[in-house]
Amino acid sequence: MLVLSLVALAAAVLLAATKLVDSQTAVGLLGVLIGAGISAATSILLARENRHLQLATAALDKRLAAHQAAYALWWKIVGAVHHKDKIGDVVIEAEEWWKNNCLYLDAESRQAFRACLMFAFNHKDLLQGPRSEEAARLVEGSWKEIMKPGQTLVEGVALPSLGKAEKPLGFPDA
Repeated sequence: MLVLSLVALAAAVLLAATKLVDSQTAVGLLGVLIGAGISAATSILLARENRHLQLATAALDKRLAAHQAAYALWWKIVGAVHHKDKIGDVVIEAEEWWKNNCLYLDAESRQAFRACLMFAFNHKDLLQGPRSEEAARLVEGSWKEIMKPGQTLVEGVALPSLGKAEKPLGFPDA
């Protein structure tokens, strides 16, 4: 934009100096060129912004669907974490989903979901281990990591509130 203005100014000064046009015509030409430059720059900026908005809108549906699917899988993991015969299959299902959809999750949800999978698979082993204060801290830390995606996924969608009619989601204690 600045370069275009300088070129227009130089052209107007050159025309006025060589007396090919009078100074009023040169000033008028300068105004037209600057106006055209401003118009072109504005069009370019609007086109870039519009493209960004279109991409964000196109990804919104997929992002919302991914967060919802991850949330449903998270509940499935929470329900299976204390069942040795189920947790392995549920974690494998969730890992497969994660490989195909993780890029649609926001960064914090992606990280929390992945950590949940690892902790959920090993949580049963922590519960069967020896009883000690250290073991209790490990179990508590593991459970917090398993529970973290619930709130993280809800926050990661970043949907606007529906107002007073919307009730907050209740989550099991972490």
